[in-house]
Amino acid sequence: MRLSADHRSPAPGADPLDPAALVRTFGYLELLALAAVLGVLISAAAYGFLALVSRLQSATYTDLPKALGFQGTPPWWPLPLLGVAGLLVGAAVRHLPGTGGHEPTEGLATTGAPSAIELPGVFLAALATLGLGAVLGPEAPLIALGGGLAVLAVKRPGRDVAPPVVAVVGAAGSFAAVKGSGACRSPPA
Repeated sequence: MRLSADHRSPAPGADPLDPAALVRTFGYLELLALAAVLGVLISAAAYGFLALVSRLQSATYTDLPKALGFQGTPPWWPLPLLGVAGLLVGAAVRHLPGTGGHEPTEGLATTGAPSAIELPGVFLAALATLGLGAVLGPEAPLIALGGGLAVLAVKRPGRDVAPPVVAVVGAAGSFAAVKGSGACRSPPA
């Protein structure tokens, strides 16, 4: 089966795409196996990330106030932590490649997974905002991190991977990260 340059439609003169035939190919089985392995690894990474976030939240909202002599967490306590989170995210956005993740005011971004060079900025921005209480849910950072890790696993330097494969693997990584987070709403502290 020949595809056109954009990999979405058959090339002129080629047979039309047959989804049933595609599912029976060895390449499809390879893609399923790769997605399964990456799914397990990325789900574990998402669990570990959320466990780290939980520990950071406990340290900053419970342990630190006690260490500073407070009987509990003062009602004003989140304000300086939100400021610190903003400074950390600003530093990640300014000094690391990428934008620290998608722009929340644009809704859920579907522009694809971040590149390998952008992953540290996404990770640090997500850790700062989630760990210090600036956002309510981990879904968007996990989608970006999971998709980016999956794409990184298949797009190594010098390896030519078809865009449809990259898209499928990136989506599988994003879904695996979110699914891994669903099993871990309250990771062990």
